[in-house]
Amino acid sequence: MSRGPKVAITALTACAALTAAACASTTASGGGTAEYPSETVTIVVPYTAGGVSDLTMRALAEFLQKETGQTVLVENREGASGAVAMRYAMNQPADGYTLFNIGQGANVITPIVEDVEYDRHTFTPVANVAAFPSALVVGKDSSARTAEDLFEAARQSPGTVSVATAGATTPGQIAVEQLGTGPKAVPFKPVPFPGNAEALTAVLGGNVDALQINLTNDLLARADKGEIRLLGVGTPDRLPYLPDVPTFAELGFEDAIYSTSPYLVGVRKGTDKAIVDKLAELINKAPQDEQFRETVGDRFVTKGDETVNELVKYLDDTDAAYRPILEGK
Repeated sequence: MSRGPKVAITALTACAALTAAACASTTASGGGTAEYPSETVTIVVPYTAGGVSDLTMRALAEFLQKETGQTVLVENREGASGAVAMRYAMNQPADGYTLFNIGQGANVITPIVEDVEYDRHTFTPVANVAAFPSALVVGKDSSARTAEDLFEAARQSPGTVSVATAGATTPGQIAVEQLGTGPKAVPFKPVPFPGNAEALTAVLGGNVDALQINLTNDLLARADKGEIRLLGVGTPDRLPYLPDVPTFAELGFEDAIYSTSPYLVGVRKGTDKAIVDKLAELINKAPQDEQFRETVGDRFVTKGDETVNELVKYLDDTDAAYRPILEGK
């Protein structure tokens, strides 16, 4: 049976037990929200299986399934820098049964650089379950002991100090270009690779001078082993587990904080507010769940306390920080 008839049956059953006035009120407010979710929920991920987005959303799916008793599926729809998934998403019912992994790439960057049918306002961010800070990294043999060492080398020989990124229109690439603007501009030579793995291999092999990448448990383990050095992080404040590593803001580049990647979950704009509120309440419990924290990585889960309005503002601020760089290409 399709989703539409199921919802209608739920509303009619409720009407049989309530007064006509109460039924009218329930229908007007999006009948059935009290029982939400009452059937299978799908989380659409705009990237291939096995990546950080996929891992995070699968951990969330497991949590939601445990919390609600309903089946929660993850559906990977990669392609066109996230546009394939977002086009699919915008054509799904605004009923809360299709959730979307919202991020900087598919929802902010792609609508700026590509002619797509959607923008960041097409979807409503409901909650943020994880955030992977970006970092400026050098290999173990680099002469740069600090970010200022690397910056000075780049200023002395503009365009010769190479920094690997995971792609030409990724948050990491934008961060490198942001470092090249303003009164303290650092004229790096950004070198985009097909992905994080290739970019990391390049810096480990000494084929590039540095790397701009999001932190993961693997990367932190490499730093602990001395294979790489972390020179700066793209967060508003210093990370408690990297207290000696300065932020890009401290180094004079406040906009570069938007290179940190949040893992937002959203729904189509127009979804009933009662469902949005229920989803936010459910999803914001995930960061406190022991299994979720273990799967995603304790260092990367959020507090789970951001409101929808705060998340909308974050995407708006990210757009404002990215647009001058992207439109200048």
